[in-house]
Amino acid sequence: MNKCMKKLIGLLVFCSLVLQVNAQQESIDTTEFRILTYGFPNGTDHNARMVIQRKWKIYSWAVAGCSVTEQLVDSVKQYNDSVYPLIVKKYGADWEERFEAEIVALNDFMYTIEKSVMALANVVEKNEELHKEGNGFHCYIKPSRDANTYTISIEGWAKIDGKYSWSRYYIYSYDDKTKSFTLVDDTLKVVR
Repeated sequence: MNKCMKKLIGLLVFCSLVLQVNAQQESIDTTEFRILTYGFPNGTDHNARMVIQRKWKIYSWAVAGCSVTEQLVDSVKQYNDSVYPLIVKKYGADWEERFEAEIVALNDFMYTIEKSVMALANVVEKNEELHKEGNGFHCYIKPSRDANTYTISIEGWAKIDGKYSWSRYYIYSYDDKTKSFTLVDDTLKVVR
């Protein structure tokens, strides 16, 4: 075999290996991971946790409540033990600490936004009316595609056509650059 043919074969083998590595990396980059859980969920950071799970593509999947068997616990551990190395491969050995730190930071930030939006005059007035009925508002905060704006849905029970339904009272937009809220919609609407 001549030198040129050897170089060509070497180049083809090298390109093939590079393509295989790139394909493996692409499959890792687009992979979504599922971690099985059981027990009572932590409700205080649910909104922030969902946002960070979407960002990282690492999702918790509840397979049972608080009553579990030893067999279920073993099965969950076995499954998760197969998933964790894949997550480590993509995000590094300290992924869990960074993941949880992002949740805590976003949760704290969202709490600040919630306190501020709940202090707006029209929201305070309506919320006080609802409290007299034994009701109150809940805020759902979702980051927009641009990292500086957030959509806030303010919801609670409302009596519509003679029956109570979970409803949206307001939608606000929050701009973190200007630290300002904009009322997007104040039409009462049944959401579930």
